[in-house]
Amino acid sequence: MFQTEIHRWLQSFSTPFLDLLMRVVSILGEEEFLAFVMLAVIFGVERKRGFLLTQVLLWTAIVTSVLKTAFALPRPVDVDALVRDITGERDLPTPYTGRGAAGFLELLPPDVVAYFRSLPHISFGFPSGHCSTTVAVSGSAAILWRKPWLLFAAGSLVALMPLSRMYLGRHFLADVLGGVALGLLAVFVVVMIQRDAPTARPIAFIRILNTIALFALPVLCLVAFPGAAADEAAMLLGVNLGQAWSERVLPESSREAGRWTRILHVAIAMATFIAFAAGFRFLFLALAGPGTPLLAIANRILAPSCAIITASWAIHRISSSKQVM
Repeated sequence: MFQTEIHRWLQSFSTPFLDLLMRVVSILGEEEFLAFVMLAVIFGVERKRGFLLTQVLLWTAIVTSVLKTAFALPRPVDVDALVRDITGERDLPTPYTGRGAAGFLELLPPDVVAYFRSLPHISFGFPSGHCSTTVAVSGSAAILWRKPWLLFAAGSLVALMPLSRMYLGRHFLADVLGGVALGLLAVFVVVMIQRDAPTARPIAFIRILNTIALFALPVLCLVAFPGAAADEAAMLLGVNLGQAWSERVLPESSREAGRWTRILHVAIAMATFIAFAAGFRFLFLALAGPGTPLLAIANRILAPSCAIITASWAIHRISSSKQVM
């Protein structure tokens, strides 16, 4: 499953249109795209389930990043110069040709793995983050909303995303299968949460559990995995800080509002997120320059939290003024 022959075969069908199509499919698993999808769900559909879906996305991303660092395995374009990186993401040419696994169930050559582990700032492959997050998000959405088109979308992504990542030369078959398995595990957790019947528990106990899950665990991930999953853990903490404010001022569902009102709410949320992300990045670059890890983490925390808080406040004020009128 770490052989490169399948990538060469897939890329033998390469055309400009097919290259573009596979890159578009791959964009559906990009962090930036999924962040805007989450904002659209939270502010345009349903706040509570939207935040649950965001938890699924970010926890899946955290686990994926930790596993990538733990396994530290190169990508197909790293071990075989005959495999093209159609995305153009790898700017470091490989010194190897045809150094994938010798057999279907064999591992990559140890000397090749050791070489890429020694390189600084290398992006490892196993498991595929695009596959794990898209399967987790689309599958969980299908479970949470039970819409036939969501089930169709989830099934399509399970098939298309692995194909896209292999065609583009970014992942081995083992990488995409590992990503799909991780995403399905996240969906299974959501199924268990949905099936869990509510039980009578003291309010204080529930608040303690919520505090641990929403704040203590992301901070623990920041401390325990500073180089592996810091970005994802920081964003999760920022989202949860924003959620703590949002649930005080926004209704659980946005379905009562009209279509154009919901579009306005989503536009406000996206605009504030872009503004805060760009603003904090510019501020931190001006203060300390590039390559400062603590400021990058601060940006990941502050941008989503400030965006959600500001958007929630603005939407609440707009809704209140309409009710007064």
